[in-house]
This record gives sequence, structure tokens and C-alpha cells, in this order.
Amino acid sequence: MSGARVLITGAAGFVGRHLTAHLEACGDEVVGVDRHEIPGSPLPGVDITDAAAVGRLLDDLRPSAIYHLAGWADVGGSWKAPVEAFRANAEGTLNVLSAAVDAGVERVLAVSSADVYGKVEPSELPLTEESPLRPASPYAASKVAADYLGLQAWLGRGLPVL
Repeated sequence: MSGARVLITGAAGFVGRHLTAHLEACGDEVVGVDRHEIPGSPLPGVDITDAAAVGRLLDDLRPSAIYHLAGWADVGGSWKAPVEAFRANAEGTLNVLSAAVDAGVERVLAVSSADVYGKVEPSELPLTEESPLRPASPYAASKVAADYLGLQAWLGRGLPVL
């Protein structure tokens, strides 16, 4: 999208830092946010489970695209805090997608996880998007929910979500 203004949620994480560098090298104007303020960023931290905060962010920035990387990433920890995992991954994704529609964002890339497929037998490889979903942890179930919210945003609201 060379020259486009793009938003990266979860920009302070491992993937977010590398994606930021790559997109900037491609000539995009990258705005990154994370749950806590990113050193050197003029933006405060943004909690994606706060729909109003996400809405304000997108109203102010008006990015053409969003790379949605933010969420709960601790698979093991999701057993101890399943509600928090679900809120971050499913509710947070819903907030980002809803605000994206309202702000006229052209497309969203929402990162999922191989954990949505659960235990896979060698005979089931390679996996495809038609492979059965077998989430075996609260984390995986929350990512399945987020994936289906992306599908709903496309089918119900016309927002291209990859």
C-alpha cells in the first residue's frame, strides 16, 4: 500500500516491531499503538477492549488499513484467565472491526493462530482454511471467535478482513 497511512495494533510486540520497520521501508506512514504507551510515540496506550477508546483512535487517525496484532497471546495463561483472554481476543477484535467500519477503513488484516486447529494428525496436513477447527484452550476458542467476527464484518458489513 505504498504511501498509505496504516495502523498497527500490538505494535510493541515482536511481530509488530518488525512489521512497522517493513512497512516504513515500503513508504507507508505507520502509526503503532499498544496497550501501554510506546516510547517515542505521541499516542497514549490504547486498550482494545475499550470500544470508545478504539473508536476515538480510528476517528482521529483515519487509516486506510489496519494490521490488527493486539490481543492475549499467553495460551497457558488463558486457562487461569479465560475471560480476560476472550475479552482481549474476541471483544477487542470486535471493537477494532466495528470502529474500522465506522471510520471507513479500506481493509483489516487480523492475525489468527494455528491453535484454532488444535491437535492435527500428520494425515491431515497440509491444513487449509477448510480444515476443521478444534480449539483446545480458552486462548484458541477466543481466536476462533475473533476469526468469525472478521468473517461477519466482511459478510455483514462489507469490510475486507484478511
